[in-house]
Amino acid sequence: MLKPRVRAVLSERLTLLMRSRVPEPWTRRELSQATGLSEGSIYNLEKGRRSPTLETLLSLVWALGLGSLDELLGPMPSSESQLSKPRP
Repeated sequence: MLKPRVRAVLSERLTLLMRSRVPEPWTRRELSQATGLSEGSIYNLEKGRRSPTLETLLSLVWALGLGSLDELLGPMPSSESQLSKPRP
């Protein structure tokens, strides 16, 4: 199932991206203001407790100054990117 993987990857990447901001890391309050998400939602995303919607993911991409969802989540492994094929 993809949802737990998305939560785990987002949790790891969001924490990394928030900490890597120069000159100072993002605070939850700053990211909340930039995205329109509550600080509690940001916390839950960081901890992998919340499944993000597409709108949430795009808000994070724009607020963090990223160019695409791939920069936030990384590319999807090829085994997950193929549509399921019907069984014969």
